[in-house]
Amino acid sequence: MGAIAVVLFVGVSVLAVELKAAPSESVSVLSEIARAVFPTGSILPGALFYVVQLLTFAILVLAANSAFQGFPRLAGLLARDRFLPREFGDLGDRLEHSNGALVPAALATVLVVGFRADVERLIQL
Repeated sequence: MGAIAVVLFVGVSVLAVELKAAPSESVSVLSEIARAVFPTGSILPGALFYVVQLLTFAILVLAANSAFQGFPRLAGLLARDRFLPREFGDLGDRLEHSNGALVPAALATVLVVGFRADVERLIQL
C-alpha cells in the first residue's frame, strides 16, 4: 500500500508540473489535472472528470471520519497504560458516546467556531 501511495504521489506531482497546475481559490490542483486529462469535449472523458471529483470527495470524507473511528480505541488503550487520563478508558457500547469521541468532536467544534469556519485559516493547522 505504501508503494501505491508513493506511485500516486509521484504521478500526480509529475502531472502537476507538466500541466503547470497551480492552486487557486476556485479549483484544486487535482481538479485542474483531471480537467486537463479528461477534457469535456466528449461524454466519457467528461464523465471521468466527475468520477475523479467524486472519488476525491469520498477519500476526504473517509479521512475525516478516521479520527472519530480510531481515536476512541487508541485513547482507551493509552488510558489503560496510564498515558492519558483514565476517563478516556470508558469505551461505551457505541464509540460515539465514549469520551474518546466526544473530546475530538468538542475540539473540532471549538476550532470551527474560533476560526469562523474559514477554510483558508483552518487548513493551515
